Amino acid sequence: MTSKRAFFEAKGHFNYTRQAILHFIQHIYENNSRFRPDNIVPQLLNEARRLFSDQRDFKAVKRIVELKENEFYEVLFGGYSKVEKIQKEIQETLTYALIKLTTTCANSPLAKIKRFDACPRSYEGTSLEKTYLTMEKIIGYEKDSLLLLDSYYLREQMDAKTKQKCLLYFATDDREHILSNKTKLEAILERIDITSFANLQKNY
Repeated sequence: MTSKRAFFEAKGHFNYTRQAILHFIQHIYENNSRFRPDNIVPQLLNEARRLFSDQRDFKAVKRIVELKENEFYEVLFGGYSKVEKIQKEIQETLTYALIKLTTTCANSPLAKIKRFDACPRSYEGTSLEKTYLTMEKIIGYEKDSLLLLDSYYLREQMDAKTKQKCLLYFATDDREHILSNKTKLEAILERIDITSFANLQKNY
């Protein structure tokens, strides 16, 4: 189960990932004289650090560079047809991922991942306002605070529906804002287990 806010955050992630990667591919092709043919991954990552001030963009590019080293070599030294080939592959991969997300996560009892659409748009003026403000001080980032509090709100709804004390997992790869503050946040959000996607897949 996930919240509507988390669902749209994931959709946005696919969109900005696509834009960042396609922009990077075009950039390195147009500036390929800067690169040597040996040991290209560190060179590409250094160029990505210079190009992107947003860490989200850099991380998206870093993942694809490490996965497709040979394809990036061809972009740099194989001509524009190689650029078009990898751009098409990335477009198709991310479009498929977006379609899969939309079809598997929905506000329907039949959906593989059930999307809960009734979380408050804002927690101002609710019983969770103080909790939200405390979390925002720890995280320092409004969007992540809202996503986490949606999980807590969902857990409260599940408790009321099942008449049991439920445990809910919040999976993220955001080490800077969330995973680094796991202990503090879990002390505030009762029965919310904050974990990385890698740990969640390993254990479940």
